[in-house]
Amino acid sequence: APTLAPFTKVICRICNARLHPEVREKAYQLPCPDCHEPVDVPALKDVPQEPLRKREPRKIGSYKKDEAIVRPKLQTSYLEVQAEIRREVIEPPPRWTFLSGVFTFPCRPGVLQRWGLLSLGFTVLSLLIVLLIMLIGGGSSFGVVGAAFLGLPTIWIMLWSLSYAAACCLPVVTDTAAGMDRIANWPDPLWNEWMAQLLYLGYVGCEALTIGYGVSAIAHLFGLPVWATWTATTFLLYPIFQLSSLEANSFLIPVPRPILRSLVSFWWGWLMFYALSGMLISACVGLAVIGRMWSPMLIALGLGPMVAATLLIVARLLGRLAWRIVAAAQAEGRRLQTTQMLETASKPKATDAG
Repeated sequence: APTLAPFTKVICRICNARLHPEVREKAYQLPCPDCHEPVDVPALKDVPQEPLRKREPRKIGSYKKDEAIVRPKLQTSYLEVQAEIRREVIEPPPRWTFLSGVFTFPCRPGVLQRWGLLSLGFTVLSLLIVLLIMLIGGGSSFGVVGAAFLGLPTIWIMLWSLSYAAACCLPVVTDTAAGMDRIANWPDPLWNEWMAQLLYLGYVGCEALTIGYGVSAIAHLFGLPVWATWTATTFLLYPIFQLSSLEANSFLIPVPRPILRSLVSFWWGWLMFYALSGMLISACVGLAVIGRMWSPMLIALGLGPMVAATLLIVARLLGRLAWRIVAAAQAEGRRLQTTQMLETASKPKATDAG
């Protein structure tokens, strides 16, 4: 009698992972082990039936001496599926790469809750910093004692906010660079993993700061302001070093050849990224300066969500820039492959002299 298969094959719609879950009476969902996206598993009645073939067991010792033992062929469909190699082709980026869906990115489903957590962390951090400045600036003994009590909570909230921001922004860059519109690799609620991401981004930032300091020291010899030169150089170098570390998957290669080539061949894309991200960062700095002169506590309430949105949008811009660079590299590779095939086909074939 035919029976229903206890397992079935489903495919994740985000990362195309093939799963073989157990079939139940009712349909249910299970998280994908790769991207944690919910995957629908059909009900038992919706799974096609597969007949089971019965095989009569043979008694031990019933084989003849010269008879070859025929072993049953193992089913390898699952292993073949797992061993299948797929070549993923990244789709071309949208025409308005740096504008289409970028500035509304924090309000998208799945991103809004991360933006809310980041806004809460940066808002509390801004309020604590303003309160510390006010207590220390007062010069009284009560203010110094109060600042000492607030110092440790401020450090902890700063580490939590920055580490969570690093853990959120890095998947935005990598998934966007891979041509994904939705972010699938959001961070898990593990604070130690967030700190690892923060240390990674901090190391890349230290490289940019070190070189920027050297450039500012040289510029100071020519009468240029140190802080302005240092800030501008760090701002220009950090995105290059960040994409370089992701491209080379190593800290030891500062700028690989594809990134250097893109600075020349795709200069307008880099210019758009620096212009848009510079405007966002300048708006945050300007709001902080205005709040210092007008109402620090009130501006701190609006500065937190603005800083959180700026970080997510700048990460989206950097991912779109990397997407453009990868798409251009793939197009160049296909062009070179076509040229080589044409050159090979145009060469006269060698004939045997005999």
